[in-house]
Amino acid sequence: MCIVNDPTGTPLNVRASPRGKILDTVSNGTNVVIVERRGKWTAIVIPVVDHIKGGWVFHQFLQCD
Repeated sequence: MCIVNDPTGTPLNVRASPRGKILDTVSNGTNVVIVERRGKWTAIVIPVVDHIKGGWVFHQFLQCD
């Protein structure tokens, strides 16, 4: 599990693919689960109450233990 930690303070863009269309955004402090890594990009899923959303984010904006 990782936490969104974007130093710009703006919501992090979640994309359909690396460098792809923006699908959604997530706020700093949001817990995410890593599914896959491709270079600087990471596929994530975000568990929410009634569904799961996810996509690709720039890995440097995640804080992982």
